[in-house]
Amino acid sequence: MGGAGVAILAILSLAGVYPRPLLEISCIAAGATLLIGAGIESARLTALYGRARAEMAGGFTGEVVGGAGAAALGILALVGLDPATLTAISAIALGGASLLGGIVPARERPLGIRDERAVHAGEGAGAVQGLVGVGAVVLGILALVGIAPTLLTTVALLAVGCGMMLTGAALLGGVAMTERATA
Repeated sequence: MGGAGVAILAILSLAGVYPRPLLEISCIAAGATLLIGAGIESARLTALYGRARAEMAGGFTGEVVGGAGAAALGILALVGLDPATLTAISAIALGGASLLGGIVPARERPLGIRDERAVHAGEGAGAVQGLVGVGAVVLGILALVGIAPTLLTTVALLAVGCGMMLTGAALLGGVAMTERATA
C-alpha cells in the first residue's frame, strides 16, 4: 500500500500537480513505508526464528536507518530548508536502503517460506528491489549535482515506490502459495 501511495504522489508531481510539495511528501511516505515494512519483517522473523536470528538479518537495519533518514529529510524539505538538496539526498538514502533490503532476500529464505516457487518469487523481488535501489542512488546523485533535480528525484521516488509495490506483491504471493500448500 505504501509503495502505491509513493508512486501515485510521484506521478502527480510529474504531472505538475504541486510538484515540489508532493515530491517532499512522497519522500516522507517512502521513508515511513520502509520503516513499517522493516518492522513487520523483523517481527515476522522473530516469530519464526527467535530474536538472535532476526537480529542477524542485517538488511533491516539499513531499511530502518534509510527510511528514518528519508522521512526526516522529507519533513525538513517540506518545511523549506533547501528542498532540492534534501529531496535528492532522501532519494539516495531510499536507494541505499532499497539496495540493502534487496540483498537480504537473496541470502535468506524469505519469511521462512519453504515452497520453492515462493522462494524464487522472493529472490526475484529482492533482485528488482536492489536494481531499483541502484537506479535511485544514481538519479539522486545526478539531482544532487544539479541536473534537473526535481525531475530526477521524482523519477527516483517513482521507481522506489514501484519497487516497493513489486516486492510486496511477490512476498504476499509467496505467503499465499505457502499457506495453500500447507492447508
